[in-house]
Amino acid sequence: GYQNQVSYRAEVSSKVEYDFDAIRPLKGLKASVFMGYNYLHTTDRNYLEAYQIFKYDPKSMTALQQTSLGISENNFNRSSSLGWNLMLRPQLTYDREFGKHNVSGLFLFERYNTYGETMTGYKKGFFSDYPVDISTGLAESNPASGSFNHTGMASFAGRISYAYDKRYLAELTFRADGSYKFAPEDRWGYFPSVSAAWRLSGEDFMKDVTWTDDLKIRISWGQSGNQTGLSDYAWVKMFSTEYYTWTEDGFDKAVPAVGSATSIGYEDLKWETTTQTNLGIDWTMFGGRLTATVDAYYKYTDDMLMTVD
Repeated sequence: GYQNQVSYRAEVSSKVEYDFDAIRPLKGLKASVFMGYNYLHTTDRNYLEAYQIFKYDPKSMTALQQTSLGISENNFNRSSSLGWNLMLRPQLTYDREFGKHNVSGLFLFERYNTYGETMTGYKKGFFSDYPVDISTGLAESNPASGSFNHTGMASFAGRISYAYDKRYLAELTFRADGSYKFAPEDRWGYFPSVSAAWRLSGEDFMKDVTWTDDLKIRISWGQSGNQTGLSDYAWVKMFSTEYYTWTEDGFDKAVPAVGSATSIGYEDLKWETTTQTNLGIDWTMFGGRLTATVDAYYKYTDDMLMTVD
């Protein structure tokens, strides 16, 4: 027999960026677009040839016939898989200082798509080693099988940061994610967050505390989303299909039928949302030889996604 595999692969990525510093009112603004694409196509041809072997038994002085590899007939398996993924991310960034004021920001859109399909066929009962293909086999022991998936996710994200004299800091972020795993009316989830910090070590009353290099108090509140654990198109009710071998007695007029439910489907599925409030202190002392971080937080998860047997 033989095994043969052929693969075709392509990986492409590119980024284009433009700096607006030459335009004075737009100084600090940058625009960029990133694109990444991966492609893979693999085909497999596996042919196993059956032959008989004999084992001599000295006690009975007879030769015992055995089947090689447990295969009674020549058989052939052919499979193919094809898949690609594409990511596109345009974004704008801004960073500029005005005296003691620093303003920065980020806005981006990201889209990610994947596609995949597989096909496998199997036949046995070949009388010749060449040519060998699914169509030349005599007995169909297993029906052809395959799979298909086409997924997608899109996101918008933004951030605005402000700092005054490197002592007072504030940041506002926002994210919106859309996933194919949820029904259209609940496809998007929205997750804001806000944070603020006060660098005490930059204040006049801390100038005489020479053993403290940096001391900052921070507070934040934010939300994040999760869809981990959900199957593809989890909101759709799915059924299995019952197939019949038409060449068998009694099934010459049979048609495929809908079988049992493989997925209940739940149209009210929505993003799992975790809300967290955090209060913390960052402290650096003695020329950086000693650092300390203290955090206290409250975390709560709503609309948890769980699989129940």
